[in-house]
Amino acid sequence: MDENNEGVDRSSVQRICELLLSLDLSFALVSVIDLDAHQVLSPFFRLEFLINRLLRIPQRDLVRGYIGLAASSIMLALSFWLALHFSADSKITKALLRFWAGPITLSVPAAFWIYMFERAGWPFGWPYRWAPFELLLALSCAYLYAIGTLRLQPWLSVSLLAAHFAYWFWMPGGSYFTSNYSGPIAPILGFASVLAWALYVHRLPRFKLAHS
Repeated sequence: MDENNEGVDRSSVQRICELLLSLDLSFALVSVIDLDAHQVLSPFFRLEFLINRLLRIPQRDLVRGYIGLAASSIMLALSFWLALHFSADSKITKALLRFWAGPITLSVPAAFWIYMFERAGWPFGWPYRWAPFELLLALSCAYLYAIGTLRLQPWLSVSLLAAHFAYWFWMPGGSYFTSNYSGPIAPILGFASVLAWALYVHRLPRFKLAHS
């Protein structure tokens, strides 16, 4: 692959990384807003009601909330993505995408569930089903990967990412029937976001640690 094609390919991966990071963060934030300030999102849920009525979709819990949360999350994600897109050449954005996008996305499920348990009460105590240790291990691996000192076989990397998001879905008590960040969309979106970040970092020049 020549340098021009490699640059275009890396740019495409970067846009995907930006977009998925924005969607994941937005979905988590909107889910929190829905729980504590539902009225803020009421226009989106009215839109969902109208769409369901137009399509003659029954108003049941199994489908309720998906359109409203998706529409509001996409709107917020668009704001995040535009900020990343137009500041793509800045040092802050480059550092964010290389060193922080992956760890942030890995941490979002933990942050969401901490918020949920602080709000409703903790169903378990220390050592919290070993969640702090799992998260610390995941963040350590992400850091080592970002600076180029950890490279695993692709199948192993994908398996470990899938295991991380599966753990943060089942361990706290995620549900297949909720439309917010506690449902099945969150681990799928998080997995795709970190996978895009890993591919983006892989295509960057090798990072060199400064030596004293």
